[in-house]
Amino acid sequence: MKSTNTSAQSFSKRLGNRISEISKLVGGKKKLAHMVGMSESQIYRCINGSSTTTIEPLVTMAKATKTSIVWLATGEGNMMVEDITTSCDHDFTCIKSYNKQDASFSVTSNKKTTRKLAFRNQWLMLKGLSEKNLILVYAKGDSMDPTINDGDTLMVDTSNTQLSDGSIYVISINDQLVVRRIQSTLDGFTLISDNKEYDKIEISRHQATDLEVVGKVVWLDKEL
Repeated sequence: MKSTNTSAQSFSKRLGNRISEISKLVGGKKKLAHMVGMSESQIYRCINGSSTTTIEPLVTMAKATKTSIVWLATGEGNMMVEDITTSCDHDFTCIKSYNKQDASFSVTSNKKTTRKLAFRNQWLMLKGLSEKNLILVYAKGDSMDPTINDGDTLMVDTSNTQLSDGSIYVISINDQLVVRRIQSTLDGFTLISDNKEYDKIEISRHQATDLEVVGKVVWLDKEL
């Protein structure tokens, strides 16, 4: 029984985190509560896990924020609703996938099935992100587990190429893309995999001139 209760609490906490995340897309928890016809206190109880919710309010939340009901209810798949045929309206910006395929990232190569995700313009503006600088890539492999899993969607800001401690970047090394966390050293920096089974890569300042920083990872099916 204790195990069942712990599992339910864990699910409620994760669901609450997702509800909190979508509230940012519409301007906050109070705004979300108003949009879905719930009281602000109800929304807060759902977020902190002290109150469960039925599927109907979740469907309403997903529709109001144009997020995936599957992601909201289960955490699986992409957060934002994908629409590969319909253009974004004036409230949204469609970010397309990176058009390169290699050993580190997998992206759709068939032009008829090119993927894109819609993000609220207000959210992008609040984060200081510009559509022209953003690309999507799809992770392949387990080098960044548990932070980034195989198949996860990453949004990369290609205008942010100045490496900073603790942040995650997409970097081109010998024509291959890798995603790594950055740690500065006296002689350069270190590329770190969150999966401790992978070795660190030491890069000197001299070697750094041969690297191409594609950009900083700013969103991963959730904000980073």
